[in-house]
Amino acid sequence: MEISEIKKMCLSCMHMTKEEDFCPVCGKPKKGVKTFGRALEPGTILNGKFLIGNILGMGSFGITYIGFDMLLEYRVAIKEFFPDEMVERKEDGSLIVAGDTTEEEFQAELKAFLRESRMLAQFAKYPGIVSIKELFYANNTGYMVMEYLEGGTLRRYIDNNGGHLSVEQTLSLMQPVIVSMEEIHKAGLIHRDISPENIMLDSDGSIKVIDFGATKKLNNRTAQVYFGKFGYAPLEQMVGEGQGPWTDVYGICATMYCMITGDIPTDAFRRSMNEPLTPITDYNIQIDQRIADAIMKGMNMQCADRQQDMGQLRRSLYGFSQEEMNKKNEPVYFPTINTQMLYDKKNRRVWFGHYPMNEVSGSRLTTDIIYATYDLVDSTMIKGAKFKRFNVASALMSTAYRNVNRAKIKEDSRKYRYFEYTEIPWVIRQQKGNTMILQSEYVLDYQLFDDKDYMDMTEREIGKIRTGIVWESSGIREWLNRDFFQEAFSKEEQERIIVKEIRTPISTFTDKTTYDRVFLPSVEEMINGFDERTGAVRANNSLKLFEEQAPCYFSQFADAKKINESLPMGYGLRTRGTVNEYNGTFTYGESCDGQSIQAGMLKNWRLDVPMGIRPVILVDVTDICEV
Repeated sequence: MEISEIKKMCLSCMHMTKEEDFCPVCGKPKKGVKTFGRALEPGTILNGKFLIGNILGMGSFGITYIGFDMLLEYRVAIKEFFPDEMVERKEDGSLIVAGDTTEEEFQAELKAFLRESRMLAQFAKYPGIVSIKELFYANNTGYMVMEYLEGGTLRRYIDNNGGHLSVEQTLSLMQPVIVSMEEIHKAGLIHRDISPENIMLDSDGSIKVIDFGATKKLNNRTAQVYFGKFGYAPLEQMVGEGQGPWTDVYGICATMYCMITGDIPTDAFRRSMNEPLTPITDYNIQIDQRIADAIMKGMNMQCADRQQDMGQLRRSLYGFSQEEMNKKNEPVYFPTINTQMLYDKKNRRVWFGHYPMNEVSGSRLTTDIIYATYDLVDSTMIKGAKFKRFNVASALMSTAYRNVNRAKIKEDSRKYRYFEYTEIPWVIRQQKGNTMILQSEYVLDYQLFDDKDYMDMTEREIGKIRTGIVWESSGIREWLNRDFFQEAFSKEEQERIIVKEIRTPISTFTDKTTYDRVFLPSVEEMINGFDERTGAVRANNSLKLFEEQAPCYFSQFADAKKINESLPMGYGLRTRGTVNEYNGTFTYGESCDGQSIQAGMLKNWRLDVPMGIRPVILVDVTDICEV
């Protein structure tokens, strides 16, 4: 397309016509209409090839325009990162920060938008997700170029088809969306804005989720609070706490509720004030009880009582896939596909999940292991066994340590050490009814509480960080519930781990609630057990020896990651605060100090120091096989 042809283009629908004023295709003004004063002018050209037209939609995080790729000559939708409370637009179209927002805050949000857009681009192959064509930076902000969908929103489709859809059509339309969102969640992202307004129909009648502007990387503390759309957002999203895949489960089920009944569900705020949600079976519709129960369960007010991820929702609505049915008939190979929890009652140990623990060396280190093809996380399968290779360059170390040991690190970085995945032994910390609380007997890994950048800070710089570093937003919580969870447990094993409501003290009187599959223990839990009896600890904040507990062992893999021998031998707790070893007290707070157990004593865990990780999980006793 030539620049001279732009005047022939209708900026409302991006069709080229000879008429000058109104487009014969869409009936709207060809010059476009600027419906929001802070938006880009229709006719703007971005990145040298994208022609901007009318606004398609807006939200708190951005503006979506109809666009036209002048090189490839096809219509697109272009999302501009525009957090309206943080920015203003200059006359030249560029953005500047406004109000109380700092440049650093805006850049942090922009980086998150660009990073998560890149992650979403890899999901273009899935049918239920709008595909991303390009990502670029201009006007001091980011732009995401997406496919343009012809059919309008699901909300409009429902209205144009009698106000509601049949159960069969709803299930058929939503299945690819549920499958695609399952893959999105595996990458550590949640959408947080699923509703009929954010689902579009293509020309072939298929539907796709759009508007990932509210997308949040799980536990990313820089993400803005986003309340979602009333009727489709669960309570934990509205209050900004405990969000996860179950948050999108609520959005999907609320959307299906609307599709089938034609009504917007009672919003979570009103439901929290005891205003009821009408059961879907109370409507005059034909619906199988199993389907109705699955949708209503997904809209439960309590996170832990919903399906915990899209896989569980998919199975409750559609049953097992053929691939999953085939897996049930496959032989079990030890140790990677065995999903039984083995219980040694005499020694009170449970074996469940697999993690690289024992080093492979000597005659056991064969060429098959050394020259195998390793994946992105340096793991491989060989004859039913799983192995991980480790390079010293991957170890956590400060710049100071790296500078002092540069020659040794350079030499060791040419070598790999190899570890075999073996069953994880868990100590039974508590059993209440059918629920059993387990803590790994070994320190399995070595991790920081939060960002790696803290390792390169001076002691003075670390000392200035006094607020905001808490369990809810920490890097270690994200690592445990995403990276560790996916590496240590197969899909079948993941479904056997119970989501627990976790209350973590952030001051003497205040707790923060999260919902986690894997977590670290708190001071209170290590002293009083997991019965949430917090009063005794807070009334008497005295240090206590932990020597009566079983000794703590380091796996060979964790020991290899502890490259700096001066680092502490111990394991971290999720609670933050200050430990005073001189007068025998500790306090809670959002300070840079954390808590850990070292040699049976409660001690500080600084942000710049890695610590051993002994995770805790909850399982159902009925899943355990006694040996």
